Amino acid sequence: MTVVERDVSSSMVISRRVKTVPAQKGKSKGKRAPLSFIDKVPAEDVEFLFSYWIEMHGRARAKLDDNRRAYLARGINQYGVAACMEAIKGCSLSDWHMGHNPGSKMYNSIELIFRDAEHTERFIDIDGGG
Repeated sequence: MTVVERDVSSSMVISRRVKTVPAQKGKSKGKRAPLSFIDKVPAEDVEFLFSYWIEMHGRARAKLDDNRRAYLARGINQYGVAACMEAIKGCSLSDWHMGHNPGSKMYNSIELIFRDAEHTERFIDIDGGG
């Protein structure tokens, strides 16, 4: 796409090419958790919970990026480490979320488990913590 601008000081017309990203159809993916929680919880707690998620869900190649760190930090801030562990375990106990569904797709991401209070509390209840 070409963007045309006018330099106000010299009245010259300047055009330049810019790269555009096509709009996504349907649901938007890649939602970001608020980063404001990252500084409110100890980094060791986030790393511990991430390791626990890897162990419970067999995601050995997963990386702790800023988005996952933010979701985990928000979960820890709102529920504490023990309840977050219950939510992670609860998700692992759900046949549907572990891929026993018509599409054989696993729905066990950190982003899903800690998306909002409803999701987190549902998984805590599955583990029997509710």
